[in-house]
Amino acid sequence: MADSTATDKPRKSRFAPQKANEDGTSDTSGAQTDGKPPPIKQINIPKGSKGTSATSGAQTEARPPPKANVPELAVPKTKPETAETGIVTVYDNDLNYKYGQGEGIIIVNENFKKLSKRSGAKKDLEYLTNIYEKYNIKCDNNTYEDLEGSSFFDKLDNLSDNVAESCSVIFVSISSHGDESGKVLGSDGFGMTVLDMVDILQSNENLLGIPKVFIMQACKGSKKEVKYKGADSTDTKQKGADVATKAGDTLIAYSTSEGFVSWRDPKNGSWFLKILHDCVMDPRYRNLHLVEILTVCSNLIITECAANESGYNFTETPSYYSTLRRFLRFNQEEKGDKKALK
Repeated sequence: MADSTATDKPRKSRFAPQKANEDGTSDTSGAQTDGKPPPIKQINIPKGSKGTSATSGAQTEARPPPKANVPELAVPKTKPETAETGIVTVYDNDLNYKYGQGEGIIIVNENFKKLSKRSGAKKDLEYLTNIYEKYNIKCDNNTYEDLEGSSFFDKLDNLSDNVAESCSVIFVSISSHGDESGKVLGSDGFGMTVLDMVDILQSNENLLGIPKVFIMQACKGSKKEVKYKGADSTDTKQKGADVATKAGDTLIAYSTSEGFVSWRDPKNGSWFLKILHDCVMDPRYRNLHLVEILTVCSNLIITECAANESGYNFTETPSYYSTLRRFLRFNQEEKGDKKALK
């Protein structure tokens, strides 16, 4: 990575933990967690108020602040509707990350001390380099070949600590061997899980608000995926041929991220399901595919929902895992609106 200049100095966070209001409440109070809540001070618990733990199913005492109200869906600012379509696009300034220069790291391992050689890996380096150039991702002095796994942490930590203030996105790309435990292996056979890599960047508060993209080319087990073709398909190379895999065509949406609690309001139900419901029902989002709707849902939960505990406002970050091969849409034509939905 190039040395920082006066205009490209190490980034400092413009975020701080959100405090509750002076009266001890938050914009969304009365919430309970579906899981173990963060440590809190002793407070009065309303008699008979209980919540359910998502991890054990056991009843746990809920700790709601005085109010119990999840705000109504707050729709992000959008471009004006047009007379021609009557559809509001979700691709506006509020739901687009600012685009500028990004920073990243590339690790490509071909030769290993004990594991088999990954012939062709040098082409991966070429592909990733071209992608970074196309997306304006700076990778000066952060491209490594045959890097030992014992050095993964230091390289990622160095990237995390030296991200420039002007950085708009961070890319971490690794092409190497992997194993069933979720580790990506270095040339010495030692490895690190992707979640541990993610944690290095996520734990740095100076990187709050910056999108972090992880591209991993590595095995995750020893099974080989069989490609199936439809009964009417005679040539799987044919354009539009009906083919599928057992692991494909699946979308798993989680209400929160790995290791974090999920919140539920005693009166209005779970935050995630309420906001997801409101997004699905909102006619302005009817032409979005499901992954886009989940993105809108995440934005609304993080910006609009908060639970007050120990003087801080807590929220949740939904996540999803997808092997979908196509866009999944549910935009059904409504009476008198066929033109808008074409």
